[in-house]
Amino acid sequence: MDRRLLGKVKRKRRILDAARARIVSGGVSSLAMRGLAEDAHVSVRTLYNLFGNKDDILDALVAELLAELDLTINGLVLDDPIARCKAIVQVSIDRLIEEQVVYRPVLRAQSRRMEAFREGDERSLAAFRKALEEAVRGRVLTQHVSPETLSHQMYAAHQHNILLWAHGVLDDRQARAAAIHSCALLLMAAGTAKTRNDILSELPDMEKDLTRALASPPLAVSRPRLGLAKI
Repeated sequence: MDRRLLGKVKRKRRILDAARARIVSGGVSSLAMRGLAEDAHVSVRTLYNLFGNKDDILDALVAELLAELDLTINGLVLDDPIARCKAIVQVSIDRLIEEQVVYRPVLRAQSRRMEAFREGDERSLAAFRKALEEAVRGRVLTQHVSPETLSHQMYAAHQHNILLWAHGVLDDRQARAAAIHSCALLLMAAGTAKTRNDILSELPDMEKDLTRALASPPLAVSRPRLGLAKI
């Protein structure tokens, strides 16, 4: 990597790290461009040149998360394609919960403008589609529903649970239980007889976890203001 490109990579890293620190300490509303530039030791012009506006910086944080999730999921050694489908849901929800102080406010802010989800849609859909295609080839899912259609339904259900969690409607336990339960139901709907029976044997425990989680009110969630500070 030449020095110029290396310098650009380092500046982008400082900017994203500074943005994360600001979100942790003051929420999304603390992402004033001048303050962020000072924290990252770059000019305001550099922020716009490397990323764009404040929304673009939020999108970059999410894109970085998606890239990390891709690496994690691709690195899993899972021969069972059904287990891989479940892992996509489990790994992503666990990662969000692990660093919710960053991703909860970021996802709340992103949800105001649905166009921000387009790139994430494609990446997440591709992960689901690949796992479902493997499941069809492995004859653990039937061909009554195409992997393309089922991947959209699985992503929609997963994204819905994530947004409910981001807005504090579901707490960590509720979001995790809901995500796993909805994934299992969709897999069961398209599964072969053996797959359906395997999932049905697991479903009572999933149902208990979800029922118990939903029986308790969501834990209080700190909600930083959504508005972005003016320069």
